[in-house]
Amino acid sequence: MPNITAKRVSNYELFYDLVFVLATSGLTGLLHNEHFTLQSLIIFISASVGILSIWYYETVYLNKFGERDRIDIYTIIAGMFVIGQMSVNMTSRPTQATLTLFQFLYALAYGIILLQFYLRGKKDGFNSDFLFHVKNLVAIVIFYLLTTVGAATNLLKIGNWAMFVTFVPLLIPFFLRNVDMTKRINFPHLLERC
Repeated sequence: MPNITAKRVSNYELFYDLVFVLATSGLTGLLHNEHFTLQSLIIFISASVGILSIWYYETVYLNKFGERDRIDIYTIIAGMFVIGQMSVNMTSRPTQATLTLFQFLYALAYGIILLQFYLRGKKDGFNSDFLFHVKNLVAIVIFYLLTTVGAATNLLKIGNWAMFVTFVPLLIPFFLRNVDMTKRINFPHLLERC
């Protein structure tokens, strides 16, 4: 059995997690309105998947490649503002403007994580595992930029099916081929984050 060195969770990672607690509490507010509707449930499920997907990609980065330096701290602070903005703008009655805003905020959140990968790779070097995550994030950012343009031009109209675009980041890794994962997940760190 390999010797696993525990990677401690830093204070800024825990603070980052608290922003997701704020977002999750905002999401539960979507279910507590006068009239519970199918649209409220669909918005709740899709927004939960979207928010947790962002948390997942950030956690993988910090778990495998994060080093608690300025690159990580500054980009996590920027990510916190984006997630905070999402939680402030959650509503059970979305409009075309809120759909456009959320698509842009998703693109921005994933773009910040992509920036973390780029800056870390520039500093430490790019291996195949690293490039796999970068390819995933580039595809996700491009997807959300396209949906932002689509929502802004009314090609992507508000409706129940439009809410399921947040599931796409979960599907992208299946289409990209992963080769030689050289850096494994640090389970003690992941467990502490969860």
